[in-house]
Amino acid sequence: VVEQAPSLLFGLFLGVLVDRVRKRQLLIISDVVRSLALIAVPISAAFGHMSLALLLAVVFIVGTFNLLFDVADGSFIPIVLGRDRLVDGNAKIEASYASAQLGGPAIGGALVSLLTAPYALLVTAISLFSSASFIRRMKVEEHPVVIEGRPSVMKEIKEGLHYLWGNRFMRPVILAGAGQNFFGFMFMAVYILYMKKELGVSDFQVGLVFAIGGLGSLIGTLITPRLNGRFGIGPMLVAGNLLFGVTGMLIPLAILVPGWSLWLVLAAEFLQYMCWMPFFLNALTTVQLQSPDAMRGRIMSTRKFLTWGVQPFGSLAGGILGGVLSLVGT
Repeated sequence: VVEQAPSLLFGLFLGVLVDRVRKRQLLIISDVVRSLALIAVPISAAFGHMSLALLLAVVFIVGTFNLLFDVADGSFIPIVLGRDRLVDGNAKIEASYASAQLGGPAIGGALVSLLTAPYALLVTAISLFSSASFIRRMKVEEHPVVIEGRPSVMKEIKEGLHYLWGNRFMRPVILAGAGQNFFGFMFMAVYILYMKKELGVSDFQVGLVFAIGGLGSLIGTLITPRLNGRFGIGPMLVAGNLLFGVTGMLIPLAILVPGWSLWLVLAAEFLQYMCWMPFFLNALTTVQLQSPDAMRGRIMSTRKFLTWGVQPFGSLAGGILGGVLSLVGT
């Protein structure tokens, strides 16, 4: 909840900041601040001052600057790639994320075993400094932002909200994303408990489930540009969203076939993420393409506010339903 809180507290305001400042500058600042925040954990551990309050503060700071980085990044990518290469570019970026999801948990587990958790965070901190260095050295011309007059922050926020809600392409995409996040986090609140308690899945197998989801994401990102070329962005948005839900039904149905339950969950995880990527990539690209350059930061932050902001409420609803109904029913 602490990590998700910045979306509700600062989401809309960060969009105004992104529209008023050069995006690359904000990306570098986000990387450096996140790195410094993470370094505080091993330093505190070394001096014996580790506390829950410190960890919560670090999580909150990292969550805030994760949000700022994402909003600025979503506004910076169209400057780097141009509008005609956005679909392919977003697919390649997400392919790198999916590749990291495949190997990242295993590497992270090994680092925690070798260094212990606080010191393993040093590796992440170093990688964030490296990211800031790479971004600083990019050869991209970003023109200074020109602001006419001194409009109020609230007026600019309202402009972004009004434009997004009035756009017939962006509005359904954002609503679909908000629904996915709310019910997705409701699902995730009981998912691991369901696998372990109801299906008898081991800790290793739980890790395998999430790893296979990363493989599905990777394949989904790679095939999305080709599918778009054949069927079009609109049909792939609809098909990806629909199939994401249909294939997910294999997970609660797995309890009916105990001998095959793990295989059904693995199949669902793979198929869900493979089908979800055409929706996600095309949704992101649609919002980027439909956003005026001068307003893209506010629209990207509004997207985050509406889609990420529902996550803690979904988690809460999942926890309540898991106790009132059942894990399978939830």
